[in-house]
Amino acid sequence: MSRSGEGTEIDGGEEEEREGGQESQTEPPSLVVPAGPCWPALTFIFSHAMGTEEQYNGPLAVTVRTVMGQSAVVQTWGYRSVMQLKITLSRLWGLLAQDIHLIFQEQAMIDDLTLGSYMTEDSTVTLVPRLNSGFY
Repeated sequence: MSRSGEGTEIDGGEEEEREGGQESQTEPPSLVVPAGPCWPALTFIFSHAMGTEEQYNGPLAVTVRTVMGQSAVVQTWGYRSVMQLKITLSRLWGLLAQDIHLIFQEQAMIDDLTLGSYMTEDSTVTLVPRLNSGFY
């Protein structure tokens, strides 16, 4: 673990919390991400495919990677939607949410209809910017 890099604080920390005033249950907490490959687990909220309110007995853990090789383990508790996950991850890595695609080892495109069936304990998620990557 390298101690030379400084941490990156997500969502502006306390300042933005005071400014917003209202706290939503679907909003993830502020995340502090140290520089380097060994990042702590991140906690998100995620729901079942087809938009049901079903909750997993979790936590499920997936490894998230960017095309630059950055990675983090994501602890999942039952997400609300794929877009919520994309928005959180886009803040984390400074990308636009619409330019993020979630692709598992099988190269399957992940969307609200397929998320539930692919989000398993041993899934590996790869984030790729849209650009000209050849992914959908």
